Formats: sequence, C-alpha cells, structure tokens
Amino acid sequence: MLLRTRVLAIVIAAFAVVACVVLAVNAALALHRFRELERIEVLDHVDRLRARVADDLADLSAKASDWSNWDDAWLFCNGSNPEFPVRQITPTALSGNRLGQMIFLDRGGSLLLRSVAPGEATAARSPAVIDLVARTAALRPLEGSAVAVGIEQLPDGLVMIAARPVLHSDSGGPASGTMVWIRDIDSAAINATSASLGHPIGLWPRASAPAGLAAAADADPILMLPDDRVAGLAVISDRAGDPSIIGQVVVPRRIWIAGRNTLLWQAATTAAALILTAFGAWLLLDRLVGRRVAALARQTDEADRTGEPIRMPGDDEISRLASAIEDLRVRLGHARDEAISGTQAKSVFLATMSHEIRTPLNGVLGMAQLLQRTRLDAEQREYVDIVQSSGDALLTLLNDILDFSKIEAGRIELEQVSYRLPIVIGDAMALMSARAQEKGIALVFDADPDLPDNVIGDPGRLRQIITNLVGNAVKFTDRGHVRIGAGIMPGPVLQVEVEDTGMGMDADACSRLFQPFVQANAGISRTHGGTGLGLAICGRLAALMGGGITVSSTPGSGSRFTMRLPVLLDPGSLPPRRPELPEGARILIACHPAPQADWLARMARHWDARPEVLPDADALAAALAGARPELVIIDRDFLPDAADQAVAAVTAAWPGMAIVAIGPMAHGEAPAGGILIRRPIRRERLVQACDEALRGEASGVKPGVVEAQRAFAGRVLLVDDHPVNRRLGCVLLAQLGVSVVEAADGAQALERLNGDFFDLVLMDCLMPGMDGYAATAELRRREAACSGRRTPVVALTANASSEDRQRCQAAGMDDFLPKPLREEDLVALLARHLPVAAAPEDRDQPVPLPAPCSQAVDPQFDLQTRAMLEGMPGSAPGMSLFHELLRHFRGEFPHRFDELAQALIDGDAAVVRQRAHAMRGSCMSIGLAAIGEVLGRIEAAARKGDVASGVQCISELESAWRTLQDRLAEEGWAAP
Repeated sequence: MLLRTRVLAIVIAAFAVVACVVLAVNAALALHRFRELERIEVLDHVDRLRARVADDLADLSAKASDWSNWDDAWLFCNGSNPEFPVRQITPTALSGNRLGQMIFLDRGGSLLLRSVAPGEATAARSPAVIDLVARTAALRPLEGSAVAVGIEQLPDGLVMIAARPVLHSDSGGPASGTMVWIRDIDSAAINATSASLGHPIGLWPRASAPAGLAAAADADPILMLPDDRVAGLAVISDRAGDPSIIGQVVVPRRIWIAGRNTLLWQAATTAAALILTAFGAWLLLDRLVGRRVAALARQTDEADRTGEPIRMPGDDEISRLASAIEDLRVRLGHARDEAISGTQAKSVFLATMSHEIRTPLNGVLGMAQLLQRTRLDAEQREYVDIVQSSGDALLTLLNDILDFSKIEAGRIELEQVSYRLPIVIGDAMALMSARAQEKGIALVFDADPDLPDNVIGDPGRLRQIITNLVGNAVKFTDRGHVRIGAGIMPGPVLQVEVEDTGMGMDADACSRLFQPFVQANAGISRTHGGTGLGLAICGRLAALMGGGITVSSTPGSGSRFTMRLPVLLDPGSLPPRRPELPEGARILIACHPAPQADWLARMARHWDARPEVLPDADALAAALAGARPELVIIDRDFLPDAADQAVAAVTAAWPGMAIVAIGPMAHGEAPAGGILIRRPIRRERLVQACDEALRGEASGVKPGVVEAQRAFAGRVLLVDDHPVNRRLGCVLLAQLGVSVVEAADGAQALERLNGDFFDLVLMDCLMPGMDGYAATAELRRREAACSGRRTPVVALTANASSEDRQRCQAAGMDDFLPKPLREEDLVALLARHLPVAAAPEDRDQPVPLPAPCSQAVDPQFDLQTRAMLEGMPGSAPGMSLFHELLRHFRGEFPHRFDELAQALIDGDAAVVRQRAHAMRGSCMSIGLAAIGEVLGRIEAAARKGDVASGVQCISELESAWRTLQDRLAEEGWAAP
C-alpha cells in the first residue's frame, strides 16, 4: 500500500474513532435527559388520572349530599311520601347524575327502593350490587354526618359508590334512612376519562389486571411498551383504603422519539463534517508531506536505474532526508564496488589456488593409486591408504570451500537441460556404494515406479546434493540400511528422501545442521571427519533451484532428509521400460533389507505382476515346494552365512528358472542360467536383467568387467562435421558389433542415403552447410515421394532442452541421443532400433571396465569420460582412443578457433552458434571440461543474439586452451 493511501486511511480512521466517541457520549447523556423528561411527562399524566378519579368521587359525593338532604327524600324514607320515587327518581335523574343504580334503605338497613338505570351492564351487576347494599346496610347504618364514598371492587368490574344518611334539608336529623348512589366504571366512563385526559387509560381490579401489570406498578410506575409508547401506572385505593385498583395511562414517546431523531441528524451531520475535515486534513498532509515523499521515492528509483543524483528543493526535514539518502547511495555504491572487487578477487584467488593445489594433489592421489596396485607389505599398504584417504579428504575440503565461495559470491549458474533422472540418482548412489559395502550397509533405491525418465533441470547440482546427503547417511550409519526414495509430487516437484538407521540427532542439532561450519556435535569432526560445509552447500543449492531441504531425526533412531525441488517434465520423455512379462505373472522376491524387498514388490505390481515377498528361509522352502513362478528375484545374501545357498536351492528346485540375483559390487560369477545385478539396484538395470533372465541369457559377469555386452545387427550412418566426434562414435558402435559409415555434413549424408541402405542414421543437428534438420527434412521428402521405407533418424546434439527436442521432432527425427556419447545411452538407443545379433565366438571375453575414477574434480577434464576413452584401444598400437582423439583435436583447434573468432568479429550469431556448438561437442566427447564450459557460454550467448558477450569470452577460451596445453605438457604430451 502506498504511503499516501495509508495516510488517508489513518486520518479517516482517526476521525471516525473521534466521531464515534463523541456521538456515544452525546447519546448517553442526551438520551438519558430525554428519558427523564419523558418520565416526568408520564408521571404527570398519572397524577392527572388520580385527580380525575378523585374529582369524579367528589362530584358523586356532592350530588349524593344534595339528594340525601332533601325533605321529600326524608319523608319517603319515613313512609310519608310514597309519590317520591315516581316523581323524582326517573331515568332522566339517573342519567343526569351518571348513575347506574340508586338505592334507599330504612333505618334498619332494609331495602326501600332500588332504581336501576336502563342497560345490560347495569342489570348484569344487580346481584353484586344487592349484596353490596346488604353489606353496607349491615355494617353501616349511617347517622348524622357519616358518609361512605369510594371505589368498590365487584366480581365483574369496578363501581363508584357514595352512601349518605337521609336528613332534613337543613341537615338536621335524625336520619330516616340511607341513600346509596352507584356509578358504573364501564367503557363509557373510561372513554370519557380518556377523552378528558387526551390519552388512552385503563382501570382494573388488581386481581383481573393484565398479566404482569400489578407487579410492574409496584416496582416502577413507568412501563415501556414495544411500539414506541410508554405506560404510566397508578395504584388507587378502594373504598376500604386497600391498594387494589390499577390505573394506566398510555402516552406516545414523543419526547424520546424527538430526541432520538435529533441525535441521528446530529450523527449524520457530524459524520459528514468529520469526513470533509478528514479529507481536508489529508489534502493538507498530502501537499506538505505525501507528495514530497512520493517525489523522493520516484527520484530514488530513478537514481537506482539511471545513476542520476537525488535532488529535493527546500529546507525541511524531507529535503534533509533526501540529501542523507543521496549521500548514503554514494557511499553504498563505493562499498558495493569494493565488495564486488573483493568478491572477484576472492573468486579468482580461490580458483587459482584450487587449481594450483589440485595439480600436485591429483599427482599425489594418482601416484598413491598406482602405488596401491604394487606389491606392498602390510605396513606399507597402511601408509599408502592413509595418504590416499587424507588426499581424498583434502580434495573434498577444497571442493566444498570453492563451492561455498561461489554461492556466497552469487556466481553459481544453474543449467536447464533435459537429463535422465533415475540415472542421475543412481550415479550418486554408485559413488557411495563402495563405502557402504565396506561398512556392511545396504543402499536401497526406493523410487516411485512412475518416476519419469527425463526431466528438465540441473543434473550436476542435483547429483551433488544427493551424493552429499547419501554420503552423510552412510558416514553416520554403522548398521542397517540407507534408503533413497524419489518421486514426483504435484507442481511438478521432485521429492527425494534419504533415510538412514544411524545415530540420529536431537531437535537442537537439526536446527543448526544447515549452518556453515556447523556439525551436530563437537565430537563428530573428530570421529567421522568433515568440515560442516556439505549440508550448508546442499541447502543453499536447493534454495537457488527454488526448493529446500528439511530434516527430521530422533537420537538413536536415524534421520530422514527430504529435498523438494521444482522441475519441468520433459514432453519428449518416453515412459519407463517394463520387462516382457505376461499379465499376472508370479514373481518370488527373497531380498534383504525389508525396504528393498518392498520396493521390488511395488515395481512388480507396477508391471501388472503378482509379487510374493519371502521374509526368511522357511518361507523360501515353502515356496520351493509349491508351483513354479515365472521369475525369481533373490539376494545372494538372503540366507545368513550362506551367500549362494538360496540361489542354488532355487536352481535345484526349478531347473532353467529365470533368476535375477542381487549381489555386492564385486562378487564373482552370476548363477548358472541367471542374471547378476550389483547393489545398489537401478531401475533400468533391473528391467534389463528381468528381460535377459526371461530370455534365458546368462550374464557370466566377473569383477571389473561390464555386466552385459550387447551385439547388434545392422548398418548405421554416422553424420557429424567434427572428425573427433565421428571417430569416437565409430569406435563405440564398432564395439557393439554395428557396421558404420561416416558422413561429414548433411549433403554428404543424403548422397550416402541415395545409393545405399542403412538401418539407422545418427544425425548431428548443427553442421556447416546443410545441417541435420534440413538433411532430415529432405530425407523425409524423398521417402514420401518414393513411397519407400522410413529410415530411423536419431538426433545428436549437446543441447537437451525441450525446445530442441520439439525442433528435432518437427524435422522428422525419430529419437534423441545427447552428447557426449555414453556407452549405456548408446546401447539403450540401439536396443530400441536395431535387432540383437547372435554373439560371435570372439565376444566371449568381456570388455574390461576403465579404472574407477575418484571423486576428485578436475577443472580441465571430465575424469569419467577420460577414463572411459583411455580404456579403449586406438587405431595405432599402444595408443588409447583418448590419445588419438585428443591429438586430432589439438591439431584442429587453432583453425577452428580462428573461424569462431572471425564469426564473432563479423557479428554473425548463427555462424557463431554453429561453430561453438561443433567445437563444444568435440570437447565434451573427449572430456575437455574447461574449454567446453567456455564454448557453452559462447553458444548460449549466440542463441540469444548476444554476440558481444561471446567476444568477451574469447580471451577466456584462449586462456583455457593455454592451460590445457600446460597441463598436457606436465603429463608428458608433445606440442601439437
């Protein structure tokens, strides 16, 4: 939210709070006053009701007094004036005095006359009145000035009564009787009283009053009604003086309503005034502060973008703040330049020192390895082993420090290429398999059966993280197993779990685990070694790739590291291979540890088979007595202290059974008629071994040799513009029994295809003249015109992005083989496109594996590629394929360098990209890592059209070339 918006919101909120407080206080005070005024008004009406009742009683008493002091009435009561009722007590007399009944009693209280006014109500009350009169006569024979005036409560209503003695007109006595006047308090009387008061009233006996009214009258004379009216309650005494009558006056709440409306108008006007005031205050603040702060922010952004200084006129606090910010910017700029310069110097220093230290260290390690292969006594071998392990530890430390320095300096560049995910994870496990085997720990690959074969990301950094996590798990686990799980979560997100059964950690150690130079406890570095940098580097690499690593652990119960990284699924990825099993095939699995057996069972179910996991020797014996399965997967160490007894038992029970045996890294021959796969188990090798076992192919693998040599039938056309790449491809294909024909560009390839027949074409994509895309498109056009067979074309390129795959498919290519060529990738490709040839007699001897490369990192060479090529014979006696290809490359490099430099000078991005791509492919084929890395950056810049960046890399390319020459001179190579 912008500052100006926040200021406006704060001002409005402040004024709103003030308005609410003012209105609340005002409402509390004013409404209370209005309620008091309303109470006074209602009580006044209650007093008027009482006065009205008293006036009516006084009127009735006065009129009764006139009649009781009348000689005619006195004579009548004495029996001397019988005409009196006829002449005087008429309906007119009764109605004129508003009487319901008039009664005369004699001196003894006997009834002389009872006159009732016409009307149903009065007639209905006659029995009650007679009873009243009887009681009055019995209790009160009135004499002299005695009088009985008041309200009397009858069962069916209220009446006013006035009883007086009948006297002479001069009020002299003695009394001749008693006169009783009764005035009904009926609806007419109540309406008349309401009219006189101006408000509705009600009079009830307490017993028959509306529910709750009597209790309310006793508690408070004011009763609030729900429809904006208020009732005033009065308690009135009857003739006997008892408070037995409830009176009510209903008054509209005019005063309170008027007060409430006044407050509402006041609230509305106050709110409007406050809003206008708040807006005005905001405008003033915005003019004085907000606009100037916004201008300062704009100038700051502009200064960061263009380098222009910040200028804010005036002499107030904001102007001084602008000057301080500008001064701080200048100082920060100088500090940043110094920091960048220091970082660059540190990076150059570390790179130089790492190279300088690695050069003699590689010599030390290499000589130590050679020395280990000589005849040594026990003491000498111990010394050499110490030198080797110390050198490895020092090299690991150098690598960690260099990686950490690059991350700190922000110089880590992540790749986005397509790679085979199971192979990367398997390679990381394979690096740790020897150490795990030495400790007797099982490495368990527990990947999701649906784990995709190809994803897009940075395979090198992923391998580095997994290698470190698995290495730590092996280091801190003395018995049990280390499980490596992998799967794809929604996102898509790659989740890799490394779980061990080692020593574990407490929560405090887990919280500090990813800090640099920190280990779980102080004794670890002395007991297990290490610098505490590995996990810090892994955590930061995972964060740079958009993910993270978490850890959960319990002391004594092992640890679990979980890494989650966002990845892209390669649309050109093929689904994982399955063995050729019939649906519902029965597979017996006898394997340790339990997680490994569970994973094999899940894989079998994924193949639509029926796995049966055998937990022990008794279960195996029971299975051998049962029906014959289609396949048996058995660990050679399944039976304790009897490595091959389980395999022998299966072979004896079911001769010719398809057996896949699992063994350690170097464990002699495969079982008779079975296929041996080494631990840790890889998914691709498991599928291949199952197929071979089902076909009855025996592996016969010995230590130090390739597990399975494949021979393929067919002719292959290899198209590549660089002779080094062609030579390497020809050697690899020839070793696999394939007949190879070479072509240097797309046009020459079309000539070969026009007059010859090939089972497969390996086509380089970027070549001078006609490239692989154009050549494939022309081939497809010719095939369509001639309606001939379709020759499979496989793309050869170092660019493994999904865009490159889509371009290859659009050109008509059928498959994809990344550079540099790897034997396992080439074998898998040929297996998809060529038939397998019968193995000739001269292929009985397996091809020796190259010496296993150490975990050392050589900035000049890819040690794995170099070791592989050095293990292959060249064209001349005593020369390896690596020597032959490197000699050819050194001879051609100056000429190709000049061509690339000229294309950079001309600014032709397309030619630059083509030249750099060809040179990079040759470097990767030989394993020239340093030169290939520079050429890769030049190619990437040319792909974006940024030739200038490529020009800046020329000096780095020259330097890398000179460094390579110096390195080769140190190794005894002659100048080219």
